[in-house]
Amino acid sequence: MAASEYLAAQRVAATTERVTSELQSTRNERDRVDLVIDLMWASFHEPHYWAAIELWTAARTEDAIAEALLPEERRLGGVIRSSVDEMFGPALSGHPRYPQLRELLLTSMRGVALTYGFDRRDPHTDPHLAQWKDTALVLLEI
Repeated sequence: MAASEYLAAQRVAATTERVTSELQSTRNERDRVDLVIDLMWASFHEPHYWAAIELWTAARTEDAIAEALLPEERRLGGVIRSSVDEMFGPALSGHPRYPQLRELLLTSMRGVALTYGFDRRDPHTDPHLAQWKDTALVLLEI
């Protein structure tokens, strides 16, 4: 479990760093939204995501694993939310509907990514990407 959490924390930091680097080429808020959503979605196709899924599945039937996992998952969830806020930047994350958007993206991406465990297709062409981006533009009034 510690190894999985360590990998996840490293991936969050790497994704945030990559966004920061790539954001320098964005011209406007639409570009920023597109890039952040693309990079968030990519993170759900990395080994740390699948390690977390395996732990969550084990925790469903093993109370000891659940007890050990819950506080760390809550801590990591806070780190992930803060990183996503940083990626979107203060102008977008300051919008009143932003918290709703962030939670919608994280939970929806987590659920959709589960289907890739048995339906291995190209995540870059997933139709949800366009839906998530459109939803972000609507909720953030861009």
